[in-house]
Amino acid sequence: MSRAPLPIVTDHAVLREVERVHGIDVEAIRRHIAHRVRHAVAAGAAGLISEGHRYIIRSGKVVTVLPGDRSAEAEALQGGADYD
Repeated sequence: MSRAPLPIVTDHAVLREVERVHGIDVEAIRRHIAHRVRHAVAAGAAGLISEGHRYIIRSGKVVTVLPGDRSAEAEALQGGADYD
């Protein structure tokens, strides 16, 4: 007898789990990121490296956070990706 396949778990569901089950204040994290990158966004930057992390900015929105030590090759491979 085979096992039932694992269902897809959306990013929204994961975020709600982190917030509601594990008690992480997601809005506090959002504010922390916003304060960290506000000057870079105001200057029209596409990204910021801060405290070892890379904040990727598209159209004035922080779309993802990456480790600061990513190689140029890895960055080039992901260069055209869209972020939600």
